[in-house]
Amino acid sequence: MSKPVLYLFNGKVAKVGNSVLLGTIPPPPPPEDVQIGTQIWKIKNLAIDDGGSGIKTRTVTYDSEHIVTEYYYTWAAAQRIVSSISGWHIPTIAEAKVLVDTFGGNGSPLRSTYGWNNGNGTNSTGFTALPAGYYSYDWLNANDVAEFRLSDIDPYLFERGSLWLKGPSTVSVTGTGDTVYLSVRLIKDS
Repeated sequence: MSKPVLYLFNGKVAKVGNSVLLGTIPPPPPPEDVQIGTQIWKIKNLAIDDGGSGIKTRTVTYDSEHIVTEYYYTWAAAQRIVSSISGWHIPTIAEAKVLVDTFGGNGSPLRSTYGWNNGNGTNSTGFTALPAGYYSYDWLNANDVAEFRLSDIDPYLFERGSLWLKGPSTVSVTGTGDTVYLSVRLIKDS
């Protein structure tokens, strides 16, 4: 017995075999993570507010089609929120350096194709880093910088590490204080 042939038109089932139908096939859900080398990263920043301290939100306009409510966390808040998420964690400096080294310090493959004042990226990886800026006594560098929390202290800077995307193509690991509010991007447990 042969299987019926489906004929599609604009996402709708137009015909099965000799029978005409009117139905809709829903599009597949968008991906939630992306594999880059041996690592699996979330493609969106953490966006959870548990009502506790150390979390700020604001709406960032990247362009007329991309207006996003971004979430920013102190180290204590990020650690508190992520501790309840199974299978994912805040990346270490070593994990972030693997990502940086994969592209030789070129952040363009990680940057979104919109919203950057200083040149959009190619986003060829699907990482989709948006220039959300950060908060340190005031909102700073929206549309110019993406900075993500890392989980350990940089032994040379004596500050907690951060993954930093700035300029047309730069990606690096630097340090930022625990009380600065940064975006958080999770990496899958290995």
